[in-house]
This record gives sequence, structure tokens and C-alpha cells, in this order.
Amino acid sequence: MQRSLHTAGQLIKKKPFFWALVPIFFILKNANIYFNVIPGEQVAWLLLGYMARAFILYFILFRVFAKKNYKAALYCFILLSIYFFFENFDHFLQAQKWLHPFNRYRWSYPALALFLAVIFFYIRRLRSAPERTILFLNLLLIFFCLSEAFPLLYRSVNRQQPLLSIENEPSPLPGPATGTPNAPASTPQAPGLAHSPAHPDIYFILLDEYQGNAGLQKAFNYNDPLGTMLAARGFFAPRVARSNYNYTFFSMPSILNMNYLHGEIQGRTAEEDHLLFSSGIVLIRNSRVIRFLKSRNYEMVNLSPFRLEDSGEVGVSQFKSIIVEKDLIDDQTFFYSAKEKFAWMISDKKILRFLNPMDYNIQYHNEYVGEHLDAASAAPGKNPKFVYAHFFIPHSPFFKDSAGNEVNFRHFIQEKMGTDVKYMNDLYLGYLKYGNTILINSIDTILRHDPGAMIMVMSDHGYRGFPAENKYLEYDNQFYARTPEQNYSGWPDTVDAVNAFRLLFNKEFDQQLGYLPYHAKEFKLPSH
Repeated sequence: MQRSLHTAGQLIKKKPFFWALVPIFFILKNANIYFNVIPGEQVAWLLLGYMARAFILYFILFRVFAKKNYKAALYCFILLSIYFFFENFDHFLQAQKWLHPFNRYRWSYPALALFLAVIFFYIRRLRSAPERTILFLNLLLIFFCLSEAFPLLYRSVNRQQPLLSIENEPSPLPGPATGTPNAPASTPQAPGLAHSPAHPDIYFILLDEYQGNAGLQKAFNYNDPLGTMLAARGFFAPRVARSNYNYTFFSMPSILNMNYLHGEIQGRTAEEDHLLFSSGIVLIRNSRVIRFLKSRNYEMVNLSPFRLEDSGEVGVSQFKSIIVEKDLIDDQTFFYSAKEKFAWMISDKKILRFLNPMDYNIQYHNEYVGEHLDAASAAPGKNPKFVYAHFFIPHSPFFKDSAGNEVNFRHFIQEKMGTDVKYMNDLYLGYLKYGNTILINSIDTILRHDPGAMIMVMSDHGYRGFPAENKYLEYDNQFYARTPEQNYSGWPDTVDAVNAFRLLFNKEFDQQLGYLPYHAKEFKLPSH
């Protein structure tokens, strides 16, 4: 025993393995933070990938530059620490207002380069292994890893409640009636979703951040023709359509579970916000709507950025349109951080498409969704299908004008976004008009191929660029529905997003799901 302890002590004192613990600590730290929202297998694959790249880096540094294992270890440790933790340091630096303007990137990046040059020169001049430094770094990284490993083990054994969940169904619920969505029904609430022989194909088309008609008229002085165009195609439109949340990550799980979220949706930091967003995304998997439709043998056609089921990949996986699951960890690394800050300066679209700074690939996502939505309507099948098509239109960035011409994205990303309100509002309205053209073309294609389909078109929330006095307009959204029989007698004149699928299931599947009273909950991004 004593000999084993002595051997371990010598190993920690003389063998520079601390560099290999950097990616392990990074993964353990984030696995603790995002424990409930990132599948364990994704965390494991990330760790294997990071370790493989770390060993390759060590080998290159040893063979090409260092020739000594302790030098290669020190080089590798510094580079890996910057790669994994620079984003954390940068967030801290940007929060230090007293350092302005020296915390700006034109100063911080050259300072980082100078630091690397000095420390690398110092390491290169070492003539013997710095045993005290090796011992300190080995012990420090061991301590860091253990300090994250034990809480992670505890969480694995003692499962914690997720940050967000779906509220319990009130019982009994009031049922649907004519006129207002909160009127009592003539029949009691059924204990669950009842069987229905009707099985039309269902197309759920979500237009992200499409402002409702009242807000378009009040804030944009724009009379949207979309309602008239859809009415001519047999769609129902209520007098009032309202969302319950002003952010997609909370609105979509509420819509697809036909209920409100339980838990606080407001974070205090960007990290907490990402955790809450991810908690919302988890609630989309096997939501109440999906479970109901699967029980009726519906096939899922997923043209959204979310996973609708526990198994299988995200439907539009080649176009990364939101940060989801393992991206929460991977996007903290130096490469992704630098890409988000500087890639927009590149004019070459092939390079931009490869780098994909935040939201850039949304344009390709939208094209993919449109093409596959049209194809889904023409595809034959033995079972009915549920098609969830999620367009990031008219959500920013506004890549097209009303005629479908490309907007100078560098101009509005680097110079205008968040500063020139009129310019941004004009771009939003142009993108909305372009989106209407795409939508109507898809609707006509669906009706040509699948005239007996049920179609629901809605937005998850309104425009978020309003000044404080008009923030209430963020909950003014769009809702249109078309059923095979086109009989809308008794449909309510107010439709809240949380009740959208309750309305359709009651009318087309003979359900008796009560309409929930209206509530709205705001999410605000942290000021920093």
C-alpha cells in the first residue's frame, strides 16, 4: 500500500499528464450544468472526440516543436485551456466596464497573441522539467475534475426535477363552445384522448415570429393580405389570435403539449438562458400532440429544427438553425466563439456556409423545408401523416426582400442590427411579404396533391423589435386552419396558441379537450 502511494506520488510529481485532463474537466463541468438536457451518449462522444484531438495536438507539438514531453505538455495545456475556456474568460472580460475600451477585441486578441508568444518563448528556453509546476498543475486538474465528477455522480443517482415541465391537466376542464374559448361545454371532459375514425393528413406550418394583424397595422401601418388569400382557399381565421410566450423555446413546447409550462422561464445569465431553452426543447420530444397522433398510426414528417421523438435524429440536421443538445457544449470552444464574432466579415458564401455563424444557415433551412413540404404532400403512404414544417420566416436574419432578392447581410448584421430601428422594421416587413409568397405557393401545392388534408398555419409569437410601450404586441400572432369539410360553425372568435391543437382535435377527432384560460409569460434576454 505504501509503495503504491509512493508510486502514485512520483507519477503526479514527475509525469506531466495535466494537459489530458483539460478536456475531461471541460466535459464534466458542462455535463453537470446541462445534465437534464444533453443525452449521455452525446456527452461521451464529445469527450472521445476532444481527447482524440488533444492527443493529436500533443503528438504534433512533441514531434515538431518540443522534443521534450514536459514542453509538449505545457504547450498543449495552454492551447487546450484557451480552446475550451476562452469564451468564459471573454464573457468575464466583456462584463468589466472599467476596462473599456481595452476589453474590446481589437485589444484583447492581440494581447492574447502576445501572451502566447511570451509564454511559448519561455517554455522553449527551459532546460529541465519544472517539477513544481508539473506537480501543481497535475494536482490542480485532478482537483477540478473530482470537484465536477462527484456532483455528476450524485445527480446520476438522485435524478433532479427538470427546470421546466408541463402543467398538470386541470380536471374537469371546460369544453369548447361557440363564441368564446372559455365558455363551458355541454358535455363533461373525457378522461383522455378518445378514439376517432377520421384520419386526414395534417400539415402544421409554423411561421416563426410572424406578427399578428393588429400589430402589423398599429406598428407597421401594414394591412396584411395573408388572411384574405387563405380565406379564399377555405381557411378559418379567428378575430383574435394570441401567443402565450414571446420565445420559440417556450411557445413551441406549450403548443405541442396543449398546456402551459410549469417553472420559471427567466434566466439571469446567458448560460441559464441556454439551459432553459434546452429544457423547453426536451418537452417537444414525444409531446402530447405527437403521442396522440402516433396512437392513430400517423407517420411523422419532421421539417423542424427539433426532435419530435426520443429516437432518431433532428429532421433538418444538415442545417444547424438553433443551438440544441451537444451544441451547448461544443459552441463554447474557441473556434466557434471566433467564428460567431468574425465570420460575418467574410463575403465568400461557400466559406460562410461551411463556417455557419449563428443563424446564417437559416436561409438554407427555409429552402429545405419548402422543398420537402411540397414533396411530402405528393408522397403516397399507407398511413396518414403529420408534417411539421417550421419556417424561420420572417424571423431574423432577414435574408430576402419582398421580391425575393438577397439583402446585404453584412450591412445589417455588422452595422444596422439593433441600432437602426426603421431599417430593421423595413427589412422585417419585406421578409414577411417574401414569406407570404413562399407560404401561398406551398399551400396551393398541398391542396393540389392532398385536397382532403387538415392544414394549420400559425406563428409562435409576434415581432420582438417593438419599443417598450408596444411590447404587448409580441403576443399578437397569426392563426389559420383548414379542415377537410370546411365547416367552421361554432369555432371560437379567439384562439390562443396553447389551445390551437385542442381546437383541431375537438373538431376533427371528436375529442372533448377543454380550452385553457389565457395567460402570457414574457422572457427577456439579459442586458449583457
